Amino acid sequence: MLTSPELATPVLMSPVFNQPVLTLPGLKPPVLASPALKLPVL
Repeated sequence: MLTSPELATPVLMSPVFNQPVLTLPGLKPPVLASPALKLPVL
């Protein structure tokens, strides 16, 4: 598990999408971090 210093949020690598998944507390489903846009994609 990695920790993003900018967000101070646990970042998991999604084996399905092969991209970072931000696990935000109380947020379901997890937010997929789009590597192209560099922005969270719901």
